[in-house]
Amino acid sequence: MLASVSIIICTHRSERYEDFVEAINSLLSQSYDNLEIIVVVDGNKELYEKIVKNIKIEDVKITLNEANLGLSESKNRGIKEAKGDIIAFFDDDAVADKSWIKELVRMYEEREAIAAGGKLLPKWVSKKPKFLPEEYYWLIGATHKGFPEEVTEVRNTFGSNLSFKADVLKALGGFRGEMGVRGKGLLQGEETELCERMRLGEVLFTNLNMRGRI
Repeated sequence: MLASVSIIICTHRSERYEDFVEAINSLLSQSYDNLEIIVVVDGNKELYEKIVKNIKIEDVKITLNEANLGLSESKNRGIKEAKGDIIAFFDDDAVADKSWIKELVRMYEEREAIAAGGKLLPKWVSKKPKFLPEEYYWLIGATHKGFPEEVTEVRNTFGSNLSFKADVLKALGGFRGEMGVRGKGLLQGEETELCERMRLGEVLFTNLNMRGRI
């Protein structure tokens, strides 16, 4: 039986609407069928109404935060709504490869992963800047030169290409609400913090198994 996947995409800025539509279309074009898409509009009622009016698709569930709660709390709301075995996160200005979800699910099936992610490549609006070497692409939220090319264990990947087993994510309590982009605030790193908690929890769980009851 195919694992069910919930994709959470959060949006707040009206000027990103066209990018958001492109993002949604790329998710609707996935080669993997057993998925749901959850859109959380963070404190922008006008944008919410525009999305509801123009996106008439049963597979997309759209919710509104009455106030601007920030990216982390918006993700947490999406987690509460999610029904899938796997929960994946996606940005409102990204475009997914057609096989994105299929490849993520493969990691859970073949590697018995509890979380899986992948590359995030820059899509330049104009020309690629000459002053920014690939080693510093992490500054713009893209995968930098030196990041592993092969399938391997890493600390974390970027938030627009990151997924978790739903039961693990919910057991961790989701993201820290005080972290993540909120309005003009740009405090980031909520994915790194969550993955560090997950890693610690995994170590503790392993130790408990070694002391299993008889």
